[in-house]
Amino acid sequence: MTNQKPMSCKIDNWAYESLKEEAHISGHKANRIINNAIVLYVQWVDMCRRIKCGSAPNLEINEFYQNNRYTYM
Repeated sequence: MTNQKPMSCKIDNWAYESLKEEAHISGHKANRIINNAIVLYVQWVDMCRRIKCGSAPNLEINEFYQNNRYTYM
């Protein structure tokens, strides 16, 4: 059983260079960085929607920050 789906995408040159640099500096594989970035982005967009509609209490925003402030540091 596989936990991954193959996918192809076009990435801007500047983003690709940043990804290569981060992978080199952090020692993490590019695929792991991309997966974490997607999860973080989806959570961020959801939080922005909640803030925009007024349904994100400060505790929820603080919890999101606490959970993600050390992502790949």
